[in-house]
Amino acid sequence: MLRRSSAVEQLTVNQRVVGSNPTAGAFKRFNEKATPEGRLAVNRRVVGSNPTRGALRQAQCKHEEKMKDWFVYLLLCDRKTFYVGITDDVARRFAAHQSKRSFFTRKFSDLLLVHCERYPNKQIAARREKQLKGWSRAKKQMLLDRKLGINVCTDEIKCLL
Repeated sequence: MLRRSSAVEQLTVNQRVVGSNPTAGAFKRFNEKATPEGRLAVNRRVVGSNPTRGALRQAQCKHEEKMKDWFVYLLLCDRKTFYVGITDDVARRFAAHQSKRSFFTRKFSDLLLVHCERYPNKQIAARREKQLKGWSRAKKQMLLDRKLGINVCTDEIKCLL
C-alpha cells in the first residue's frame, strides 16, 4: 500500500487538505486507505495531492497571527486631542507616530501614550477600537481616570518605550 503524507492520515470528518490540483489517483489512493474501523468516512475529502509550500506557509502565518496579542492604545496629542489606534507592536507603532510616519498624528508635536489594552486577537481589538472611537472626550477621560477601564496594560508598555 502506498504511504501518503501524515496530514492525510490525521484528517477528521469534514476536514480538507488544500494543495495543488487533485488527481484522480490522489482521490483513489485516499479513498482506499483503511483505518482500524474499516473504510474511511464518506465525508472526508482531499483537495489536491499534497499541500503546497505556499499553502502551508499561509496556514502557519494565520496560526502565528492568532497567537499574537493585539493592543488598542490611546495617544494624547498636544495635550488636547485623543488618537485611538490598534497594533500588534506598541513600541514600533509609537515610534512611527513620533517620527511623523502616521498621517493623523504627523501634525502634532507632543504625543503621550496614555492608555493601552491587550486583546488575544485582532478582531476583538478592532471591535474595541471602534467602540473607543465612538466615545466622547469626557468618556475617554473617565477611562484614563480608571473609572471605566479594564484590561489595562499601560504600565507594562511604558517600560518598553
